[in-house]
Amino acid sequence: MPDRKPFLDKLLSSSMFLRIVALIIALILWFYISGDKGTEMVRTIRCPVQYINAPYQTSLKNTTSSVDVQLSGERQILSRLDTEKVKCQVDLAGLDPGKYSILIRATVPRNVRLIDVIPSHARIEIARVLEKKFRVNLDILEGLPSGLFVDSVMIYPQEVKITGREDDISAIEKVYVSPTLEQLKTGGDINLKVNIDPGVVDTNELEVSPSEVKVNAVLARGIPKREIPVNVRLTGKPHPDFQVGSVSVEPVSVKVEGKMNELEKIDKVDTETFDITGVSADQHVILPLVPLTGESLNYLSESSVSVKVDIKPFTSTRVFPKVPVEVQGKSVYPSWSVKPNEVKVTLEAVTTDFKNMDDIEKPVKAYVNVTNIVSKKLTVPVIIEVQQQNVKVVSVEPSKVQVSAQIE
Repeated sequence: MPDRKPFLDKLLSSSMFLRIVALIIALILWFYISGDKGTEMVRTIRCPVQYINAPYQTSLKNTTSSVDVQLSGERQILSRLDTEKVKCQVDLAGLDPGKYSILIRATVPRNVRLIDVIPSHARIEIARVLEKKFRVNLDILEGLPSGLFVDSVMIYPQEVKITGREDDISAIEKVYVSPTLEQLKTGGDINLKVNIDPGVVDTNELEVSPSEVKVNAVLARGIPKREIPVNVRLTGKPHPDFQVGSVSVEPVSVKVEGKMNELEKIDKVDTETFDITGVSADQHVILPLVPLTGESLNYLSESSVSVKVDIKPFTSTRVFPKVPVEVQGKSVYPSWSVKPNEVKVTLEAVTTDFKNMDDIEKPVKAYVNVTNIVSKKLTVPVIIEVQQQNVKVVSVEPSKVQVSAQIE
């Protein structure tokens, strides 16, 4: 039996055999790739959510930042897909502030089919953005030791503008700067950051302008003192024909000394009550201040103030819609016609004068004067005569009428 080993070795090492084997492998790969080219597959990508057409002066809260998008298509297309060409958007056009669940709209390239968006809806909250000014207060860290108090303080600017969501702005109760005792002892101007009570709102969501203010405070030894505004207390009502125009007080504030914890509770000091019942003229009086209630509190300056109450007439208007226009005066013509023959008259007076007019048969008269008029047709002003003193004519409509001579 012939030995096959040399024959196999010769066959396997021949170039023809190797070419045949390479061709077979190439055919197998070509058939595999060609057969897989049209096979569909499913791919899931992570897509950021874009919020468009947000209402003016609003901000978004608790938004869905990204979603999973399931796509279907040919393996070759999906494997080479640029994920940035897949867009996920939420349209907010026409929405008012509030909470919503809105469908997420996904846009995909051609030759790719959208299967699902997970989650399919975005839960969002639209909040109105407000700007509001707040006064900056002084809040010394760890307080002041006994025997020291702030004699005067200047904060520039005194107010800052805070921008944020409406609910956050409405929750703010305290805006302040907090210098240390060492900073105050050094004296001079100090630049300090404006703080908002962190227990009330999330300060990271708020914009403060300016974020820093200049503080100049003077420390003093002894009993704390404060300038407290004066509040004038009035009772009663003036005469029915009059009203209170303004109330002025001199001085507008008084200096009070006492323990700091008691001074901080006072926002005003009251005068004794002044009765203005039935008055019809300006009042100028000296009123004592009400005694202070704190055990350590005392007035350092005046214990009485000068008060002026301005009293002005209380007027109203009354309309007479159809007042006949009469003709008065001597003319070369026997008679005249008036067009229009009625006018609307508006009067202004105090209540009493209007009441007195109710007893008059014709409280308002309107007429034109044709004395020495030669023209047969003319436009002339309407004259108003009121049968009550201290009554003002506000308007006449129309203010002029046409008169025409009646010739037989």
